[in-house]
Amino acid sequence: MENSHLSRSIWVDFICDTLKSESLNNSKAKLGFSHQTAFNMRYKVLMTLQDMLEKEPVLLSGITELDEIFVLDCYKGKYVPEEANPLIFSNATRFPYPQKSYTYS
Repeated sequence: MENSHLSRSIWVDFICDTLKSESLNNSKAKLGFSHQTAFNMRYKVLMTLQDMLEKEPVLLSGITELDEIFVLDCYKGKYVPEEANPLIFSNATRFPYPQKSYTYS
């Protein structure tokens, strides 16, 4: 909040909106500044939180929930080594090009 043109109360309200997952459009309309200003402020808040976590890591306790991430990746037509896990590369080919046999008469 140092060297800011905005008052401390606006910063406090904006940080509360950020922690409540309010959209930038809602925050800018409520506090009366542009979308770009809201974006820049959100970036500063998130970078400050990241710096705080890097300096003093948080130890979670109690019940912690993690969600899995699904990454859509297509291996069709890509070369896959023989030792690769077949469950991961189920749609991939083992050779870079299909082997075709031609007969001439």
